[in-house]
Amino acid sequence: MHDDASAGERSDAQLLECWSAGDESCGQALFDRYYAGLARFFRCAANDRGGELVQKTLLGCLEGRSRLRAHSSFRAYLFGVAHNVLRSEYRARKRDAREPNFSRESADELAPGPEGAMLMKQEHRILLRALRRIPLELQVMTQLRYWDDLSVKEIAEALGLQEGTAKTAFRRARALLEAQIVSVAESPEAAQSTLDNLDAWVAEMRSQGQPASVAAAPASGSHGA
Repeated sequence: MHDDASAGERSDAQLLECWSAGDESCGQALFDRYYAGLARFFRCAANDRGGELVQKTLLGCLEGRSRLRAHSSFRAYLFGVAHNVLRSEYRARKRDAREPNFSRESADELAPGPEGAMLMKQEHRILLRALRRIPLELQVMTQLRYWDDLSVKEIAEALGLQEGTAKTAFRRARALLEAQIVSVAESPEAAQSTLDNLDAWVAEMRSQGQPASVAAAPASGSHGA
């Protein structure tokens, strides 16, 4: 699709369409628009700061763009692809043939690693530590709701759930997150501070967690998938 609007003025769906037609500037515009959110998603869910999983997600969107019509929003489609990329990443990291149980195993169990040493405030550290200790599927729901501001309906679409099921799961995710905050906090006072201002701490982490610059451009050569 080629029109007089600049890439930055086009909708997500329009950018995806013109990228598929061979316009690299549209692919770059999508990359610029969503890199920070996707990088934050993977950094929190997979201890990954690099752009490889972000590129896999955007290329997955390009290759599966016919499925976009089944979603009410591009973000639901985008994070649905990111969710599949995340699951594939954890399967690839497994040292045995057992299928990971994403509804029961946490990120900490699936891929132990550094957990937010760069976060200076204890409430940030507590929140991230607690988040990585709830089942991965519930962690993803929590991230999409609080960090990426998706509605419950969009989350249901992204994860292939009924909206009622997503609401129930999200309530469970919130309860488990709060329990883990109490469990991992250095003191009862720190736990209470984190719980009392949970939304504010998340907002602060979100604003501080965006990468300062885009590290890489989307891979080319995949047009017309």
